[in-house]
Amino acid sequence: MPVSISKVNLERIYNHARKTYPEECCGLLVGNLRDDKIVTTMVFEMRNSSLNKRITYKIDPQNYLQVLKKINTKDKILGCYHSHPNLPPKPSFIDLSGALPGFTYLIVSLDEKEITDTKCWTYIDADVD
Repeated sequence: MPVSISKVNLERIYNHARKTYPEECCGLLVGNLRDDKIVTTMVFEMRNSSLNKRITYKIDPQNYLQVLKKINTKDKILGCYHSHPNLPPKPSFIDLSGALPGFTYLIVSLDEKEITDTKCWTYIDADVD
């Protein structure tokens, strides 16, 4: 499903990635669905509570709850973003193993503090009983 994100919100994500480098940053994509397109209206920086922030991220649960309280009823959490310092923006095995069906994931790749690429993907649950 296509994703629409404003330049302002994308720049917020890039700045978050630069600020946390060489560790992974993470955050939430909030918005709504319109005409089969994910429209991201807000991004929220989250604390990375992973024990190894250089190779993985874990959205802080308390941070997540705070965002749920802030967003209005027409918006919802559509996905999340995180960075891959010094790696391509391909989902890692860890990313794939923790993915939620229907959730959209935006990955920002950067070398040093230079953004090199950005990719977005949605996990589709193919497990059929």
